[in-house]
Amino acid sequence: MYAASCFLTKSGYAKDADLLERYATDYGIVVIMANYGTPMGEWSSAGRSAIWSSDDSLIACAPHSGSALVVAERSSNG
Repeated sequence: MYAASCFLTKSGYAKDADLLERYATDYGIVVIMANYGTPMGEWSSAGRSAIWSSDDSLIACAPHSGSALVVAERSSNG
């Protein structure tokens, strides 16, 4: 598992999220990205914290802004 705490802006989100998603497939791991959900000073965060499975499927994704908790659970069925 790889967990990253981030502050991604709207302009940088797609590139960085693609990179994290690719880590899931390349290394066969679950990737968790916790992104700040509110503005910080002059910077506006993209929000959208996410979890990708080891096959790069998006398991869960938070909204663009505001408070959210992104949770995934592994069952005996995977």
